[in-house]
Amino acid sequence: MGFNVGTIAVRGKLTEEVHAALRLSTTERHQQEPEAAVVAAALPSGWYLVYINDRDYPTNDELRELSVNAELIFLDVCETVMVSGAACWKDSKQVWSITHDSQRGLEDLVVQGNTPNCFEQISQRLKMLQNEKGDADYIFDIPVDVTCELTGFRYDGNPNGYPVDEFVVLERIHPTRKWWQFL
Repeated sequence: MGFNVGTIAVRGKLTEEVHAALRLSTTERHQQEPEAAVVAAALPSGWYLVYINDRDYPTNDELRELSVNAELIFLDVCETVMVSGAACWKDSKQVWSITHDSQRGLEDLVVQGNTPNCFEQISQRLKMLQNEKGDADYIFDIPVDVTCELTGFRYDGNPNGYPVDEFVVLERIHPTRKWWQFL
């Protein structure tokens, strides 16, 4: 089946501001593995991470708004169809994005903007593996490894597990509707 998740790493905002922007509330529940629909943790690298298992990701407009006076890195991973993408937003502007969709071919890689310094080395290493071995989709890991290099977090915990002892379980806050809105 594989992972089908998104992560949002934010730096420069208070936890409460991140939760409010994403319409999330904290619960008293904790998990060692990110298995609930939405969990979060403060990473040792200084980023605050929101891990989303339910594919109800924020829109680009919401990411833009969350990045005001902050920096965020969004990772989208769908192992079932081997699609991965990462994007960085800073001060309400998208700085870069890296996307791989194996349905367009194993070599597919769309890069926009001013990528971080680690991108070139990671990209070269994984493209070389793809050419030499060809036994797996190594290009899929380019957005994943760039995100991991920058935030210190890999969505699947490989190879050394997650860098936090536990995640706090979050719940979505659904807007309250008035009775006449259901008519």
